[in-house]
Formats: sequence, structure tokens, C-alpha cells
Amino acid sequence: MALSITGIDSITAEATELYAAGTKRDAVVKALKQKYQGLTITGCSENDLTDEPYREEPAYLLYLVDSKDHCWKMTREPANATGIVIAEREEAA
Repeated sequence: MALSITGIDSITAEATELYAAGTKRDAVVKALKQKYQGLTITGCSENDLTDEPYREEPAYLLYLVDSKDHCWKMTREPANATGIVIAEREEAA
């Protein structure tokens, strides 16, 4: 399931809204998984990743994941993305 820019915008808007309401990372990830079924979504701390994020938001970094070749790798190409990672910023935790 490739992601579109519109889809990424929707996911970003929803995650940002949840964080603004004080929702914790695990609950943000759970809510996104429920809404975007079929899309791999996971969460971690920003210190867990060293790649450049696809987007930077005040409360989190958004990464796109390509798992087509069996192993996860970060991508900056929405058409290659099969999932996302929400990496919560340390100051947001």
C-alpha cells in the first residue's frame, strides 16, 4: 500500500491533533492503526532512529518505511512507503 502526499498529510494532521490534546505516543499509534488499517504504523523515541525524518513536527518526527524487500528501510519516497514510524521527541515525552 503506497502512501500519497494527501494520505501523509491526513496522518500528520491526526497525529498532531492527538499530541496537542495530550495523548501519549502509544495511544497515538493505536488510534492511527485503527483509522488506517492495512498500513504498518509503529512508534518509538526520536533517539531510536538516526535517519533523516520525512517530516518534523513539534511533538514527533514522521518517518516513511519501505518493507517491500522483507527488511524495513527508511524512505523519503511516498510511493515506496509501506508504513510509517512516529518518533516522539524527547521534550514531548
